[in-house]
Amino acid sequence: MPSKTIDTLPLGVYAEGVEIEGQHTKETQMILDRTARQWVTDQENSRNASIKRIKSALKERSGKVWSVTGGKGTAWGWLRITAPPSRQEGFGYLTPADAVELTQLLGLPRAVHMQGENVPSGQDYYAEYIDRAEGRVPTEYGKQYWD
Repeated sequence: MPSKTIDTLPLGVYAEGVEIEGQHTKETQMILDRTARQWVTDQENSRNASIKRIKSALKERSGKVWSVTGGKGTAWGWLRITAPPSRQEGFGYLTPADAVELTQLLGLPRAVHMQGENVPSGQDYYAEYIDRAEGRVPTEYGKQYWD
């Protein structure tokens, strides 16, 4: 029940996909804001931790440095795995040898794209590619979330 001494905020705030019914207080709003910020921080840490883990595993298994980067803007959560610029051919393409090696390292049933492997945003995709980079059969596979 909202406090009578604190102005209430309107309905329609979402936190982690749950709609808050009725009115809520400014204190409740502050808690929801913190929860949302924590979720964003967790996502960032998960993305960054996944990048580090994939990069480290590929280097350990191949003895070569691989470029694992996070997207920017609307592709923020997506990852790209490719050779570093010093080993790329024109237009940022993988050499044929690097493409074959990356395909084998990731245990993919098809060849990687000439510009590297794209990993969609999401915990399930991150888990899949961490398993792949570490040489395991994935315990979880990413599920397409777009049309």
